[in-house]
Amino acid sequence: MGPILSASAQIICRGLQSGEEPAYLEFARQAWGSGSVQAQQEHLDWLYRHNPNTRRQEKDLLVMFDGDRIVGAHHRMRIPWSIQGQAAIVPSLHDLYVLPSHRSGQGSQLILAALGGEANAALFGLSGVSDQIYARLRLPLVPLIWLNKWRYLVRAGFQHAGSRLGRRARQPQGKILQGERRIGGFDVLWTHKPTPRQLEAALCLVPGKPVFPNWTASAYAWRFFHDSGPDNILLLADKAGTILGRAVISFGTRHGIGTGRIVEVVSSDSQCVAALVQAIEHVFSGMRVPFSSAVTNSTELAQALSVCGWKKRKSAPGARWFSRKRNLQPEDISVCGGVWDFGCDLRMEQR
Repeated sequence: MGPILSASAQIICRGLQSGEEPAYLEFARQAWGSGSVQAQQEHLDWLYRHNPNTRRQEKDLLVMFDGDRIVGAHHRMRIPWSIQGQAAIVPSLHDLYVLPSHRSGQGSQLILAALGGEANAALFGLSGVSDQIYARLRLPLVPLIWLNKWRYLVRAGFQHAGSRLGRRARQPQGKILQGERRIGGFDVLWTHKPTPRQLEAALCLVPGKPVFPNWTASAYAWRFFHDSGPDNILLLADKAGTILGRAVISFGTRHGIGTGRIVEVVSSDSQCVAALVQAIEHVFSGMRVPFSSAVTNSTELAQALSVCGWKKRKSAPGARWFSRKRNLQPEDISVCGGVWDFGCDLRMEQR
């Protein structure tokens, strides 16, 4: 797809070319902050060099130029899905930002460019303005449940204050990053460095809906456990020698506060879901993260979290699905945070 020109010949939307990374990172510092994950070269490499399904930054990192200056950007993270029995690579659109000076009508060019040539696109974590644009395009809403839990308010206050002085929340000690616990008849183990056999066992489980993220071993290892990617922990729930559930949780910092996120839970057994949630609670408590967050369209998972004191978020980002054939129903889609950049926060400081 070639560059898209607006009525003003100076405004062009196209992929980021080799050698333009410094200009993009300067824009990212303006857009998201100098300390943001988006402004890190390592994060850019993770997205567009290491993802086994990427079309590289030249096609998947869309930027809007005003002359020779980048004034907007939109990312496409490609994830493997199963859509009604057919394998597909679907982009998750995320990190849309246009400088305030160029938001009057011009930012929609990035949205249209990102959908160009795509059969399907996942549109989760939408801001109010971008959600309104997609609503005008008549893209159906995907109902998601967002939940939060504050754990250590005083600790959160100290961390937020420290971040203003340039200090970053510290990563938990290694002993909590790996462990095992017997919960409700399940043996639940967790590790931040899963073995190939553990990843293979995890991927034997698939959600029970017609449309779901259908991870390959390489894509799963890249998304959750690559050295350049976000920090994650894999949990596996075993009963009588059979893996019945898996979960992935992330830990990082947001607004300077240590944050734990549930980015994936897959199980067809309600008791297993409850056991995984209790194990996640144990790990988050051991990590002493002040704040935790989750997003799901599983009412079963949401109920298990509410039992443990999680509260529904009152105002939540939008979520939609683009299908060029308009043949998918939102209720048929299994959604977890790991299919977009949910949980890709700035890493905690190493001890």
